Amino acid sequence: MLTKSNQWFISAILAAGCLILYNPITFMATEKTIGMGKGWIAKPSSGSRFMADGTLHGYVLHTIVFFFVAYAILNLPIMCT
Repeated sequence: MLTKSNQWFISAILAAGCLILYNPITFMATEKTIGMGKGWIAKPSSGSRFMADGTLHGYVLHTIVFFFVAYAILNLPIMCT
């Protein structure tokens, strides 16, 4: 059973996860490592060389990762008390 404090903790961790996963810099890093620079996950932003605009494939990939992160957080032993 989740208590109120556990619910706040889960909400805070998931919000931090969203900020990290959907950050333009994360899209750029993912494009360089997984996308191999082909523009499938992110395309360079016109504003800065350190930023990137996510593509549909990138958002789908990051959503799948977020799903598994959220699932893992909910299965932590601290959440079951």
